[in-house]
Amino acid sequence: MLLLRVAKSCDFKAAFFNLMNFPCKITHSQHYADDTFEYKHVLLPEAIYRELPKKILFKELEWRSIGITQGRHWEHYEIHEPEPYILLFRRPLKKTEYL
Repeated sequence: MLLLRVAKSCDFKAAFFNLMNFPCKITHSQHYADDTFEYKHVLLPEAIYRELPKKILFKELEWRSIGITQGRHWEHYEIHEPEPYILLFRRPLKKTEYL
């Protein structure tokens, strides 16, 4: 769980307080697609990004725990090294691929 990962690197109470006070500052890009996936980017405020473990892909429970809200089946699939505070998400275009 992400909050447990954060707790290993800093004070748990401070990290939890910081993460839970900034979800309204999280912004989402417009969606775009190729033949297989729909994509979007989520831009984290610096206050959240500073508290997170670096260079890991987050599971759904983890990214939801920091205040990212979006529909089902989104996957954090890549780390964009030049701008690591931007999380890259994708989901399959065909609903049959969700099963």
